[in-house]
Amino acid sequence: MGKPTPTHMKQTKLLFFTLAGFLSLVVTLAETRAEGPPPDLQPLHAQINRVLEALDSLGAPLDAVQRKSVNEAFAASSPEEAVDKLEAALASQTLFTVTVNPEMRVKAAPGKAAPDLVEGGWTTFLVRVLNEAGTTAELRAASPQAQRVANAPATQTADRWLDLDIFNSQPLLKDLSGLPVEYRVIQLYSRDAGKREARISFDIGQGTQDLGFRSEADVLFNSTLLNFQRT
Repeated sequence: MGKPTPTHMKQTKLLFFTLAGFLSLVVTLAETRAEGPPPDLQPLHAQINRVLEALDSLGAPLDAVQRKSVNEAFAASSPEEAVDKLEAALASQTLFTVTVNPEMRVKAAPGKAAPDLVEGGWTTFLVRVLNEAGTTAELRAASPQAQRVANAPATQTADRWLDLDIFNSQPLLKDLSGLPVEYRVIQLYSRDAGKREARISFDIGQGTQDLGFRSEADVLFNSTLLNFQRT
């Protein structure tokens, strides 16, 4: 082969920089698609307002400091900052974070709320839903500790101490909104006092539980007498 000419070297260099620029553009576009559009705050604000109304109707309203933090979240300078501040404002009430991935698999993890219940009474918590699939299915919850006691074998009744309900009546909607982030209300009833462990799972329909039991979260609750229920 002959020695490369200056013209050939210039063409090679031009081709190199053209390919480098094209690859840089591809990477930028891929990163933009991976990040996705920022959440739209108006429908999220409306959904949170319905949640706050539901908490009020259930006798479990946010206190003044928490409400102020929620209002400050929606006054943030960017949607991303608003979502982060909203998570911080509601963290003490959020018992679970549920993620629905793009393949419609559901994963659950404990939140930051103190798992405190009352004997013979209902306690209200929030569930933070990260809806990567944009689904509008109904979020459901279940627990082996919340199975029916009637006609159950005597060896199993002691472990069936819990009742649970995802509140989806007015002012809330029954199904998920499809927003990337939203909150739902869950209520738990404890039959017994003392420390009790429960396994709570979430799904949005048959076969949507994540693999490896990641749709389940084990929580050690502390149930106190109703007379000592926190205000």
